Amino acid sequence: MNMNSFTLYGILMCIGACLSFLFESLSGLMNRPEWSTIYLGDISYDVWVLISDKLPVGAIQDSFDYLVFELPLWILFVALGTVCLIIGSFIKE
Repeated sequence: MNMNSFTLYGILMCIGACLSFLFESLSGLMNRPEWSTIYLGDISYDVWVLISDKLPVGAIQDSFDYLVFELPLWILFVALGTVCLIIGSFIKE
């Protein structure tokens, strides 16, 4: 089985999304609201705030803030994994 790197990354991101969703679901069942949703901004908050402050246009900054601070991590992984799988399906090694 010969697989290109985009397909591999897409599969790994989808697996990561499943694991992240499973963690969020289990923590929600344990009534831990502080663990129930993981965002990209939770990983290193200071770096993302610094990048967000450096963006020049308000519309780009608002979109970036939504992706980093409001969109759950598993949805971001599913979206990026799907994009990588689509790109990988068109690339032949």
